[in-house]
Amino acid sequence: MKIKTLVAMLFLSAGATTVVAQDANCNSNSSISHEAVRAGNFKDAYTPWKAVLENCPTLRFYTFTDGYKILKGLMGQIKDRNNADYQKYFNELMNTHDLRIKYTPDFLAKGVKVSSPEEALGIKAVDYIAFAPKLDVNQAYQWLGQSVNAVKGESAAATLFYFLQMSLDKLKADPTHKEQFIQDYLAASEYADAAIAAETKESKKKAYMGIKDNLVALFVNSGTADCESLQGIYGPKVEANQTDLAYLKKVIDIMKMMKCTESEAYLQASFYAYKMEPTAEAATGCAYQAFKKGDIDSAVKFFDEAINLE
Repeated sequence: MKIKTLVAMLFLSAGATTVVAQDANCNSNSSISHEAVRAGNFKDAYTPWKAVLENCPTLRFYTFTDGYKILKGLMGQIKDRNNADYQKYFNELMNTHDLRIKYTPDFLAKGVKVSSPEEALGIKAVDYIAFAPKLDVNQAYQWLGQSVNAVKGESAAATLFYFLQMSLDKLKADPTHKEQFIQDYLAASEYADAAIAAETKESKKKAYMGIKDNLVALFVNSGTADCESLQGIYGPKVEANQTDLAYLKKVIDIMKMMKCTESEAYLQASFYAYKMEPTAEAATGCAYQAFKKGDIDSAVKFFDEAINLE
């Protein structure tokens, strides 16, 4: 009986020693790889980083962010994307994203402020688009759609942009995707507006505003931006934003660019904009609106005013 007890104690002692040694190795490898990453030495960072990822993935969150830098850095040194090493590093990059998503609840439970699994999926999709040896548009679109429709106004700016870009690429391959593309544009645009309204840092706000302009450009150049589609999109929005001069000016510019100056959205946007800030452009829109209603006297008055303002 005493011998069994002694053997058991020896096993427990050995197990504890192994755990302590493993913890020591994890901490040591984590420090070595992290310092190498900070020095831009991705080759020397790679092996100790992999050991941490495999043996103690939840040790520190920067194991994942360092991993992205290491793998992208190593891929950047290989020009041929068909190269076996490139494909190996790319697969490891995708796996690192998957592990980050898997262990996100563990980090959140420890009080570490990290992105949600859905937002992390969007980050993975952006890296997939940037580094995939052969891009599968449908796969990227699926991941991005799942991400932005879950995270919405908290989506990263790049995630919103590439979501619509992939939707546009799908449209180019499949004309039946047109209606869904318009819906994707409306969703992405709405989420960008929410992000702009919520953002307190001026630099990030400007980044989202730039993305919003890019979303508009993608839509305008998509071939789906006919006057009927634009009226369906902007008609209700003009009424909801009739005191937002900046928004109204964007609608006026887009409708004018697409030669939709007879659309009700253009006319109403011009009318609301004119009430806040009389300009030649807004007065011209009011003139068209009056003419369309058969009010010739008002149309002449607004055209004269447009000439004077010009």
